Order: sequence, then structure tokens, then C-alpha cells
Amino acid sequence: MPCPRAAPPTFRLFYLEDKSLKEIAEELQVSFSTIKSQKARALELLRRKLPHLVLLIGSLALQLYR
Repeated sequence: MPCPRAAPPTFRLFYLEDKSLKEIAEELQVSFSTIKSQKARALELLRRKLPHLVLLIGSLALQLYR
């Protein structure tokens, strides 16, 4: 399931800028439930991709220090 284009701003605003879901919905002019869904989709995508990213970063680090 691809992440919608609006999910990255939602993720950034919630986790990095510490805004509430209500504040994000108002700022992006979308419904609260839309923001809630986008956040859930972004988290699911991150959960699925994170193990692969960790392996990739580990592999790159090992290559740098050989």
C-alpha cells in the first residue's frame, strides 16, 4: 500500500513539530479523520520498511569500515 502524498506532511507535523491531529487538520484544511488515517498509513509503511532500512544502513556501514 503506497503512502499518500499528504501522509509525509502529516507525519512531519505530528511527530517532528509536535502538532495535534486537530491542528494539522485545520492547517491542511482536511477532516480530522483524514489526518488520522494518513498518520496510520504512514506508520504502517514505516513499520514495514524499517527492517529493510536498518539492514541497508548496517550493510553500508560495514562496507565503509572494511
